[in-house]
Formats: sequence, C-alpha cells, structure tokens
Amino acid sequence: MSAFVTVTAKIIEERVNALSLPPKIKDLLIAELLDAMPNEEQLDTIIARVMDGYVNAGIEPCEPVGVVAAQSIGEPGTQMSLPADEGVLVDLGSGMEVVKIGTLVDDLIEQFGGTEVNGSEVCIPGATERNGAVLRVPSLNGSGKIVWKRVLECSRHRNDGKLLELTTRSGRKIRATPHHSYVIRENGIIKPIAGSKLQQGDRIPVARNIPESPTAQTCTALDLSEYLPKDEYWFGSELEKAACGDPYTVPVACVQLENHLNGNVSFELEEGFVYPVQNHGNARIPEFAPLDSLFGWFIGAYLAEGSTAPNYTAISNMDCCYQELVREFAGSWNLTFNEYDNFRGFAPGRDIRINSTLLQRFLVTVCGKGSHNKKVPDFAYGAPDEFIGSLLRGYFDGDGNVSTERKVIHISSCSHELIDGIALLLGRLGILATKNSSDREHILSIPFRYAQLFREKVGFGLQKKMAALDTLCASSEEQEKPYDAIDMVAGFGTVLEDIATGLGIPRRIVHSATLRQYIGRRALQRFRDRCAIAADEKGVEIPAELAKLDAMIDEDVIWDEIVSIKHLDTPGEGEYVYDFSVDGLETFITSEGVVTHNTMRTFHYAGVAEINVTLGLPRLIEILDARKNPSTPVMTVYLTGGSSKKRAQEVAWSIQRTTIADLGEIATDRVNLTITVEIDERAMYERNLTLPDIIEPLEAKLKVPIDVSGYTLALRPKEDTLGSLVQLGRNLKKVLIKGIENIPRVVIQKDGSEYVLYTEGTALDSVLDIEGVDPTRTISNHPGEMCEVFGIEAARNSIMNEIMSTLREQGLEVNVKHIMLASDMMTCDGEVKQIGRHGLSGEKASILARAAFEVTVNHLIDAGMRGEVDELDGVTENVIVGQPIRLGTGDVNLIVKP
Repeated sequence: MSAFVTVTAKIIEERVNALSLPPKIKDLLIAELLDAMPNEEQLDTIIARVMDGYVNAGIEPCEPVGVVAAQSIGEPGTQMSLPADEGVLVDLGSGMEVVKIGTLVDDLIEQFGGTEVNGSEVCIPGATERNGAVLRVPSLNGSGKIVWKRVLECSRHRNDGKLLELTTRSGRKIRATPHHSYVIRENGIIKPIAGSKLQQGDRIPVARNIPESPTAQTCTALDLSEYLPKDEYWFGSELEKAACGDPYTVPVACVQLENHLNGNVSFELEEGFVYPVQNHGNARIPEFAPLDSLFGWFIGAYLAEGSTAPNYTAISNMDCCYQELVREFAGSWNLTFNEYDNFRGFAPGRDIRINSTLLQRFLVTVCGKGSHNKKVPDFAYGAPDEFIGSLLRGYFDGDGNVSTERKVIHISSCSHELIDGIALLLGRLGILATKNSSDREHILSIPFRYAQLFREKVGFGLQKKMAALDTLCASSEEQEKPYDAIDMVAGFGTVLEDIATGLGIPRRIVHSATLRQYIGRRALQRFRDRCAIAADEKGVEIPAELAKLDAMIDEDVIWDEIVSIKHLDTPGEGEYVYDFSVDGLETFITSEGVVTHNTMRTFHYAGVAEINVTLGLPRLIEILDARKNPSTPVMTVYLTGGSSKKRAQEVAWSIQRTTIADLGEIATDRVNLTITVEIDERAMYERNLTLPDIIEPLEAKLKVPIDVSGYTLALRPKEDTLGSLVQLGRNLKKVLIKGIENIPRVVIQKDGSEYVLYTEGTALDSVLDIEGVDPTRTISNHPGEMCEVFGIEAARNSIMNEIMSTLREQGLEVNVKHIMLASDMMTCDGEVKQIGRHGLSGEKASILARAAFEVTVNHLIDAGMRGEVDELDGVTENVIVGQPIRLGTGDVNLIVKP
C-alpha cells in the first residue's frame, strides 16, 4: 500500500489556487499537474520549486532592467575567446603552421585595421603580406571531416578574468573563456555548446587526421632567408642583384660590396648559396633547402640526438645506419664533419660534428637548442608527407621505443612543445597519439591499432626497432577485439539500434553503446560488417544506413572524453582574449588538435548547408539597429500540402529567380554582331518553362527581334555597333524569365514529414501571392519586412525570435524576459525603431539622459541652442546631478514635522 495520500484533481486545484501566482501561471500549473498526477510528497516539492522560481524571477523596484537586459544579451555573446598564447593551426600561404592566436590577430588588426563593436575590436582580414594569400584554418564539418576554410573575421576584447581549462583522456588541453563554444554531437548532429555547460565525461572532437592545407603542394623548398637575415649573411642571389643594378640587401658597407663586385676577394660568392660575413669557399649552405626525405630525416635526428656549439652541430648515436645517414646529409650540403668517441658516464657514444656556423644558426632558430627548449620547426607542418614521414623516422630512430608487452610505440622528452609538435605531425599522417606528463618529462604514446599505419608512413631505419614494430603489427592483426579507450565515436543517437532492429540483429549487441552514447571505432566497424552480411543474407538493400556507419567510421576526429575541468585566473583581468570567425563551417582547431567553435559570424540556416545567415554578434547588432537591409536576408517558406517533394520543387522554381544564364549558354559573335543562346532543354523543362515563356519576356524587355531555330535563339542589336552589342549582352543577362528578382536561390529541406523552402533573399509580400505557399506560417528573418506585411505584432515576435535563435545557435541561454523587454521597446510606438541614438535612446525626454548615451557634446549644444529644459524626472539625469531619484521614497514630497 502506498505511503503517500492519493492526490485528486480537487486537491490540486485547491492547492494551486491558494498560491500567490498570476492566474495564467496557475492555469498552466494545474494543467501540468493534472496530466502528471503526482503523489502528495511530489506535489509539495513541485509547488515549492515553482514558488522559488517565481520569486527569483521577480524584479525589485527601481532595478535597472534595461541595463540588465543589455548585459544579459551582450556579455555572453562577446566573451567567447581564447587566451593570447593558445596555439592554433592556420595556413598563411606557405602550408599549415602553428601560431599563437594573440600574435596573429594583433598583426592582422595592425595590418588591416580594426572596428570597435560593442567592446570587441573586430578585423576583416584580406590577403596577407605573405604570398598575398588569404588566412585559412582547418574546420570540422557536419560529416566529421576536416576541411580548410577561410577566416572571415578575427576579434579581440578585454578578459574579465575567467578562464576554463579542459583536459581530455588523450592528454589534450584547451583554455578558453567560460562562454566560448565547443562542439558536441547529439543524435547524430554536431552542434555548439558553451564551455560552462560541459561536464566531466562529455566528449568533444579532437583531430586524428589533418588533411594537407591548400598551399601545401606549393611548398617543396625552404627559403633560408626567412631564418638567416640578409643583412647579417651573404646571399649569392643578392650579390647578383647588386651586379645587375636591382634592389638588394647585403651585410656589408659599400666598400666591401665593391670589392666583391670587382673580384677583389679571395673567394667568389656563387648564386644560390648563403655565406657568413667573414667567409671562405667551403663555408656555405643552399639558399633554398629542398623539403625532401633526407633533410626531413636530419631535422628529426637533430630533435632527438642533436646538440650545438657556436661552430658545429653534433649528432650522437651508436647505430651505424644512423651515423651513415648523418654523413650522407652532410655530403649533400657539401659540409665537412668530424667524428669523436665519447663516454658520458652511462654508456659509450659517438658524435658526428658537422662543421657549419650557418647550419648551427639555422637549427637553433627553427628547432631551438637544449633538451627543454627544442620544438618542431613551423615549416614542417606544411611540408610534403615525404618530409614529415622522414622527420618522424629520424626522431623515432633516436628517441622512439617499441614495447611489445604494453603494445605501444612511445617517446619521451623534457620539452612539452616538442611532444605537441610530434603529435601534430603524426596527425598529418592520420596517426593518433596520446600524451601524458610528469614533473620530469612528457610522454607520447601511439596505440598499437595505429602500428600498421605507422609502419607504412614512418617506420624505423634501425633494424632492431623495425623488428619490434613488425612484431607489434603482427599482434595487432592477430587480436580480434583490440580495446582502445581513446578512439571513440560518440553522440550517434539510436541509429545503431534502429539498424539492428531493421535487420533482425539482437539489439543487445549495441544496447550498451546506445545507452552510454559512445563506441570504439573498431567495434563500430565490426557492427557495420555484420550489418552488411545480414543485409546480403536477407536480400535487403541498406545503402543509406551503411553510409551513415561508414561516415562515422571514417571521421577525421575522435570524440575524446573530458577528464578534467579547471577554473584558471590567467590571463588576468583586462588582458586581451581572441577569436576567429570561420567561413561556412564555424569551427577551427587548436595546436593541441581540439576542435573549437567560433562564435561571431555565420551559421548554416536551419542545418541547410547551401544557405548562410549572419549570426553571432553581427546579427544581434543588425537586429537591435533595426537595419533596413540585413546582410543575409532569408525567408522560411512553408507549403500547403508540403509532404510532396515534387510540389515543393514546383513552388521553389516559382520563387527562385531564373534568368537566361540559368537556361543555356550565351555566346557573343563580335564579327557578325550577334548574340546566340543555346537553350538547355533539361533546364527549361525542369523549371516548367516553354520556349514562348522564355521569348516573350526577352522581347518585351529588350525590344529587339529574336530568331528562333530549334532551341537556339539569335539576337541582334538595333544599331550595328560593338557598343550596342555589348549593352545588349548586359541587358540580356538581367531579364527575369521566371521567379522573383530578389530571390537568387531556394533550397528545399525536409522538416519532419513536410518539405520547407529556405530562400536567399526576401520578398515576403510577393511570395505570399504564389500558389502553394502557406501564408499563415511563412516568415522572414527581416523584422522590418514582417512589420510591413503582417503588422507591428508580427515584427515584435520576429525580433524576439531572431534574437533568441541567434543566442541559442551559439550555445547561450538568456532569460527571455530581457529579449521581450527589448522587442517591446522597439515596437511600442507602432513602428520598428532601433535602440541607438537615432531611435529609442535619441527620443528620451531628458537632455542629460540623451547626452549620457552617445555624442554628448552635440546633444548639449543642440539643447542649449533651442533653450530646452530638463525636468529631471528620470533615473539617469538625477544620478548625473547627484540628487535622489523620483522613485520609491524619493517620489514623495511629504515632510514630517516633529
């Protein structure tokens, strides 16, 4: 028998009606409780929580709700950034490289200028000074693939002192402000989430395979002048420029230069080589170093076994093959070397010292020196795969170990930056490594499931290590169910159970994975293979289902578990933090490989990849400014009888602008002064057009005769001049054949059981007149247009919905009462007004209140010229003059006489 008294409908109504709540909330609460029918204890708990929430949502008298509303909207939307020293992957025209986001954004703002936008300094970068290339970053798309996309904007703003540090199970870390967006996957959809909402156990994407950048193939040789300044070293090419009278840079005065030009020196400088200032014939290295396998291997060998002195570079290793490759590299650059045996207290060693001050200076500049300070050179990240594989082989030949017992390939170093760089290079080859750190060293481990790929792409040059790697690969192939706690696929919803149920496969196989929402990649591959076999046995075609599984298996990321979330105090309050805005796909990747979501620019509209709308801070600004021309106007068009895709396509063609260029190829004959148009029959019939439908608007607009031969149209200008022909061609392309002029594109998307149209551009009034469009649900993202067509109430709701959807897309939550206040104020006079000095703020009755917002001097001068009087009725003006405001006790003019 239940320990709780049964609650009846009468008891629920009596309890709720006794509460101090508005009638609307009471009615809603009663309806919910009658639907749930809780017991007595549950009813008490629900009522207590509702009352607490209602009281907490109250506004105190004199509370500055306008300021709170503005802060609640603006603050989360602008404080979403990375600290200055956080590394990010970029392509500046010379292949992929790692840069500090602060340094890069500061340089871009200095080069292209910045605009102050609500406390943030925003820059739109153009072609960079290096190679005239645009800035690109690797970005995660909705299919789990990493592609390179252009950076549209970058920004910086002062930090409020808050910072989160996330650590994942694979050892990756990222620091960002609490409101910075990351991405997760839920029910198969990748979407943003604020860092403050993440918890331990959540999974975020980390790159396991980073494709080549767009300019990687062009980087086959390294220009050493980027690392050895021309005003400190002789470059043979610069001497040749001086001899030819071209602009040049040399490290000596004119007298010494004249000696070289006149041949009054002991050694001539050859073009294509670099020399010290005090030079002799053999002291030289190439101006351009080929990014080949031998050079890559030597860089890796230096990182593992190298040391430097002012005049030489030493590589220490006892393996004969290792030593021979060092000698081969020295010979390829025509450098002398010496060999020495040594004993450093724990084992005998052998040093090969390459005699070159230039090589030593170059290596120290690009790789650092000392075990704690070495790093992977920046140019290596954008180098060809051959160079990267050889660099890794040189490093692993020196410092790498293969443990067949622990089934892992690992390295260790005192340099955290070096380990991060090696991990990133492995990612270029599709090899995922995990990282761990102790007080003394940093360790990088490659799980044995990547052993085969490591053997193919990197391998070992040392026989003993290669034999151990072969053994590890063999054990990996023999083990049927290798477990990898790192390489997981997550957030797939119920797709695995749905596929299993459809094929008659026991659901228990994937039930556990569905509950916890993650599964190992190899386990997913086995499930996929089993589904394919079951489908063949049953004679069922499941290409769509297999494609979903293949897409998850082939993703370029792992879904790495968050194991630690820390709150940090650095950078300090007032320091700059930074962010990117990425074209189309909204994400970029840090140097640790963590995928992070940009917050300030565009986002695919309703999941439609072809239609972009401005979101983030720029979208908030244009809504609150009530701009007449939004940057990306879009309509959401619902249909009557929208379940038919064919009908949806017909309506789409009726809306989308169709010109002659969409229907065929236009050719201009400048000799015969004729323009011909070859009509594409398929395109014409696809748009439900006939030849008369095309010819009639052309004749009406162009006023010229049109000769028709089959599906070929021939047009001649009225005057037989080349200028008339050119003008006719321009006018021809502008003629509207079908659709609406302002709608260049329409995309069809299925939403549940119906098809919905999304338009690029708006013409709401015209669209509502098209047969098949549902006028009761079709909307525009332009509040001004909503006001013109549907009235001020529709505009008010449009403003509120657009602001809320913009914030939700960025993973932010703002109490809707703030948004309602802003939208009510913007529309309360029957028209849509902005919240700036040309709108609400400029209409304040108080002179001082207007002056306190913007253009202070102008407001005061205008008021003085007109003889205006400020009655000091509001809050702002009374605070300015330092007297009590006329609210509360300040609103009563009673004096108590004793």
